[in-house]
Amino acid sequence: MGFYISTFSSKDIIKIQVWNKPKIVSEFSWLQNITWELLISPNLTKDFYLSLLKSVKNNLDIQVYTLTYDEIKKILRNLASWWTKIRIITESKKYKEQWSDFEKLKNYLEKYWVQVKSDENMWTNYIHTKLLLLDDNKFVIQTANLTYSSFFKNREFFFVSDNKLIFDNLKKIFEKDWNWQKILKSDIHPNLLVCQIDCREKLEYYLNTAKSSIYIQTQDIEDKSVRKILKLKSNLDLRIIVADNDNQKIVGDFGKDNVKLMKKPYLHAKSILIDDKYLIIWSMNLTQNSIDNNREISVVLIDSDVISKFKASFDKDFNKN
Repeated sequence: MGFYISTFSSKDIIKIQVWNKPKIVSEFSWLQNITWELLISPNLTKDFYLSLLKSVKNNLDIQVYTLTYDEIKKILRNLASWWTKIRIITESKKYKEQWSDFEKLKNYLEKYWVQVKSDENMWTNYIHTKLLLLDDNKFVIQTANLTYSSFFKNREFFFVSDNKLIFDNLKKIFEKDWNWQKILKSDIHPNLLVCQIDCREKLEYYLNTAKSSIYIQTQDIEDKSVRKILKLKSNLDLRIIVADNDNQKIVGDFGKDNVKLMKKPYLHAKSILIDDKYLIIWSMNLTQNSIDNNREISVVLIDSDVISKFKASFDKDFNKN
């Protein structure tokens, strides 16, 4: 049993089969170098992010778990009043939530002709993606929900790019979700991981091919298969930053020298750096439910400037007293 990585070009798509136990290779030649900007919150991202939203002219598609930040809702209302077409897919039945904000958001925005949908016909447990598609050329893949805390209280990562090939592929994925159509593995660009379609096999493949280092910064690590792989890789330079909540077992499993429990800012980021070469920014938590049941979207980055910025932030958080 294997998975398919599709190498996209402007003319065609070549399908390459990679088996579950592949020969370890030195370079992932099918990956494209996607560039632009990595933003890190709290505090340093809001103005850039809101300016980016305000710059939208014609189309804005959003797929996000929750949207409650009033300033963003006002921007969406203003954009819609100038006839910007806005579509939002968001979760209607959030985890442990007694009073859903879905109907509140829907009622508020649909007065301004903003279309709001849930994932009720998408065969997913939760819409947990954090994706924005701006006009016809920019996208944002982020770890953050569109909440006040994401910008002012949490450690979050936002990757912004105008890579047309990735944009077009994300647009295709969004359109399929919008129309409640099944996403196929062959639909997904090799730089992307889409749960629950191909993210587990791709994620485990990347982890298994690590040769020198694995740096993980995420809320928690509960998935048994991921933890098993990490234990097998404990001879590498393994560093893990998790939120300081109920994660003492991770310290016991991987050692206090390898694990940092992060108190402030609250760690909501979800990321992994492998061999200082492959950075994955994702929406998913490392839980069985996120990987196998939710809609999640991740991007694999190989740009050295983006990786250097991430690593400087990671080192600062890992070495913080």
